[in-house]
Amino acid sequence: MDTADVQWREDGALVSRRHDDVYFQAGDGLAESRHVFLAGIGAPEVWRGKDDFCIGETGFGCGLNFLAAWRDWAEMAGPGARLHYVAVEGAPLDLDDMARALAGFPELAPEAAALRAAWPGAIAGFHRLWLAAGRVSLTLLLGPVEQMLAELAAPVDAWLLDGFAPKRNPEMWSAQVMAQVARLSRPGTRVAAFSAAGDVRRGLAGVGFEMQKRPGPGARRECLAGAMAGAMAGAMAGPGDAAPSALPPWFAPPAPVDGPVAVIGAGIAGSAVVAALGRRGREVTIVDAQPDLSDAASGNPLAGITPRLTRRPSPYGRFHARAYLHAVRRYDALDSAGRDVWRGRRGAFLGARDGAEERRLAEIKAAVDWPKSEMVFVDATEASQRTGVDIPWGGLWFGGGGSLAPEAVCAALADGAARLTAEVTGLEATADGWRLLDADRATVIEAACVVIAGGPASRRLLTDLAPPLYAKRGQISLLAPGENSRALAVGLSFGGYLSPPVAETPDGRRHVLGASYARLDDPDAVAWRTLSTDDQVDCLAGLAEYAPGLAADFAAAPLVGRAALRATTPDHLPLAGPVPDAAAFRRDYADLRHGRPWSNYGPAPYARGLYVLAGLGSRGFQAGPLAAEALADQITGTPSVLEASLLAAIHPGRFVVRALKRARGRRSQAG
Repeated sequence: MDTADVQWREDGALVSRRHDDVYFQAGDGLAESRHVFLAGIGAPEVWRGKDDFCIGETGFGCGLNFLAAWRDWAEMAGPGARLHYVAVEGAPLDLDDMARALAGFPELAPEAAALRAAWPGAIAGFHRLWLAAGRVSLTLLLGPVEQMLAELAAPVDAWLLDGFAPKRNPEMWSAQVMAQVARLSRPGTRVAAFSAAGDVRRGLAGVGFEMQKRPGPGARRECLAGAMAGAMAGAMAGPGDAAPSALPPWFAPPAPVDGPVAVIGAGIAGSAVVAALGRRGREVTIVDAQPDLSDAASGNPLAGITPRLTRRPSPYGRFHARAYLHAVRRYDALDSAGRDVWRGRRGAFLGARDGAEERRLAEIKAAVDWPKSEMVFVDATEASQRTGVDIPWGGLWFGGGGSLAPEAVCAALADGAARLTAEVTGLEATADGWRLLDADRATVIEAACVVIAGGPASRRLLTDLAPPLYAKRGQISLLAPGENSRALAVGLSFGGYLSPPVAETPDGRRHVLGASYARLDDPDAVAWRTLSTDDQVDCLAGLAEYAPGLAADFAAAPLVGRAALRATTPDHLPLAGPVPDAAAFRRDYADLRHGRPWSNYGPAPYARGLYVLAGLGSRGFQAGPLAAEALADQITGTPSVLEASLLAAIHPGRFVVRALKRARGRRSQAG
């Protein structure tokens, strides 16, 4: 995204050139924010005694309203309370302009510094920032306001409408935006707007808010405040209606679940879920058949973090791009907290194997257009300088990528959670939740909510849904550094993957080369654990085709490595969300082939309190944190970190829905 085009007036006011309007009045911006917005929604009484409170804002600007709300909320919030703040911004400020704008409010300096440190940059889409030791979540929606709100799933308790004057920025105050505000509201949701224009008041009244004028601050004569009356709150509508629902009924999440949570699986999927729920104050117990990660892919000595991007927008490309950015921020936060999860120098290189692929990578850079700090296209000469070894073709350099220590990551994410070592072979619904059973049908633990995150073994517990979840065997090789390879400074991705020599093994540091990726029809067989010479030869051949000089160092390498299983899906996207009652799902949505309006259908039938996170494939350490965050949002009923279109793309019931919709095509052909 382009950053905002602004100028500074002599009196210190920050002005948008595009809208010819100030972000706030010079000298009294904080007082204006508290009078118009916080007092307008009835703060602090409006959030008194509430464990979770959600504020939505149109027009984030420099973040002054957010910082003021954070400070005032923190002064009276209980020890377990959390503030969720969702803000739309179509033209984010440059960090230098943000810092200059906020420097005039020294009383907010600690919060402002934390905001700047976590700022994601001008990258379109949804971004989740956790602040105040996890007690404040800021979900930034960077993009056109109507488009962003239409993708949002969030139960908003109060709205701050602050998008420049309606005449100067009409798209922020359109009827479509007001309809989305109403859709995301519930009875009693408060709203405050700095503009008292008649069109604004009538627009809000028209979607169900009861509005009244209030005296404005300083020279501003009037502002608006009101509350949702209830008739149109959370209205569900279909395509073509004024306020389309963020999700169709068959993908809409169930009601949130209170109480303790059991997570089956201690790898990256399960550990990420534990961390995400822990930030929301949930009591979580991990249940895993193994006392460590010895049999899991999460037990590999290193995990490379390099994004998978696409030239054209697609759910796959969008999800993995977002997942990479989210994961890097998450691991940086762990590292800053002293958990030492990164290994070696930061940075990762995705290299082309020929001229055609080099051009394709250059096209990806042009299409994705992240800031240079995140991604830059470099030619072969610069790639060689950055990596420390001879590189034959250009490619993409990712400054935030690198090599992770998987066991350290999982330990850090799951820190503080209770843990049980047991093999769960069955689930039994109870009046209050679920009973987890072992092979003897004995109870392992009972919980109000269960998250199945056991990799390929997850399918055994999803027998009713029976999603297409496949086991893939992956073998890595551990290679002693040679004359050429020891200079490799960062991870290389070239179809295969070669790490720098930072994997710590009993006989010293080694490279990780990988990985094979073969479907395994019988994951219960033990033969897959045996290392394969053929797999190592194939991986070395791929390296030799890309960088012969590096491969020459390993020509006589002994067979040393590790094999593990990964879980994949046909569309290479995870299963993340509530588990449908498959039989009822097929019954209630059997006529999806007819293409009827969404309003014809009721809420999706789910197995109450049962969720899954699986199918992360070879990118578990990239996809896991974001998918887990989205899952935790749904379990707790908090604002979604993911756009609705991406929630649908990873929904566990998507394959059932696709089959029902395909029936329409088959019947049409038969007719």
